[in-house]
Amino acid sequence: LINTETCTPLPKKEFERRANVFETIKNGSELTANGVKLYPNPAQEKLYIEFENEENESAEFVLYDITGKIIFEISLKSNTKTTELNNLGVVNGIYFYRILNKDGVIQQGKLNIIK
Repeated sequence: LINTETCTPLPKKEFERRANVFETIKNGSELTANGVKLYPNPAQEKLYIEFENEENESAEFVLYDITGKIIFEISLKSNTKTTELNNLGVVNGIYFYRILNKDGVIQQGKLNIIK
């Protein structure tokens, strides 16, 4: 089946913002995109999230297991550049995360936990 409905293109700025969400660059043990740095990956007991926020707004870090169940979530305060997470209370494995603000997903990816 072919959908014959017409599509309305996104404004250039919105298209670029959405495209940047998926341009996560793996740099050694860091994941960096859209002003957010998550390290180390794989993580053991500590995980650091650097959140550079020009608009002075907060965001949420949400960690999911492989079934999509929320395992952990925390607010990233707009006035704190680096958030340190100690002892996430999870077992070894592969998890997925999202960092969201009021406009949607800023960054998402895979996080390995090895204790």
